[in-house]
Amino acid sequence: VQISTGTLAAVFGVYAALAGVQLISGKEIAGEKPLPGPLASSLTGLVIGAVSSLVGIGGGSMTVPWLLWHGRAARQSIATAAACGYPIALAGTLTFILLGNMNDGGSHGTGVGGFVHLPALAGVVVFSVLAAPMGVAAVHKSPPGLVRRIFGVFLLLVAVKMILQA
Repeated sequence: VQISTGTLAAVFGVYAALAGVQLISGKEIAGEKPLPGPLASSLTGLVIGAVSSLVGIGGGSMTVPWLLWHGRAARQSIATAAACGYPIALAGTLTFILLGNMNDGGSHGTGVGGFVHLPALAGVVVFSVLAAPMGVAAVHKSPPGLVRRIFGVFLLLVAVKMILQA
């Protein structure tokens, strides 16, 4: 089954918009349930990682709402999503390097590995590592309701971007 990138982006955009509105409204999700077992959680992570890589977004924009729906606190959800972001980014980066090299022998120019511009990758990695402690401190010093609303606004911005790209 093939799904176009535009269709996937539109579907994700609608999901992000609904999750963003729910987070901003502050209403608890009806039917909140406990986290599933390791197999179901792993399969969910696989889907989140795959969709994240395909549409070019961080996995946190899907992981945080999923964890909140399963009764986790906003701070814990954001921290878990941040920790999950590393393997998602690593797997996605390696996949785009390998696929790009397989596609046409990797002849994309200097400083490029497959479909990845390596100097840009280095810059993102360095500044992400430097900025992460500031983000952690900001989340821990903020009231949980404010954290949820800020993340909801972030999701709405991501939704608009995804829907416009579709």
